[in-house]
Amino acid sequence: MSRAGVAPARSRVDVHGTRDATSRRELQRLVQQRVDEQELAATLATKGAPEADAGAWTKTKEQEVMEAMKAQLAQEKLDKQAMQDQIAMEQEEKARLQGELDAANVKAEKRAKSPKKEKKEDMGDAADWKKCTAKSGKPFWYNKKTKKSVWKDPT
Repeated sequence: MSRAGVAPARSRVDVHGTRDATSRRELQRLVQQRVDEQELAATLATKGAPEADAGAWTKTKEQEVMEAMKAQLAQEKLDKQAMQDQIAMEQEEKARLQGELDAANVKAEKRAKSPKKEKKEDMGDAADWKKCTAKSGKPFWYNKKTKKSVWKDPT
């Protein structure tokens, strides 16, 4: 220890002549990562992967995923357009039917407001009707000109 009781700073080189512990761990991690990549490349090469290089295989997989996502997005756009077209057609049909309904309602209102034309038969003059009695005893009236008979008094 030094005079103030503080340990002297170690140099960046330890007793074994290599970098400090942190640098050593980083170097070990990088070496292990490279070994893992080489093992993966060898495994993929034996299984028929597109390329023996793991980085290229990963890139190819990423490209496949991106292409699949693009295709899915394109299909979703087509589906959305088809739905919008269907909605537009249904709205046009609804408008057409509403127009027909409105026209029918206007026609019905006009009919309801117009005076009713009752068909009345021309009963002729009261002098033309003669009161008669049926065999059952019920009275009826007979018109000599029109040769019609009715059960109710037309006069």
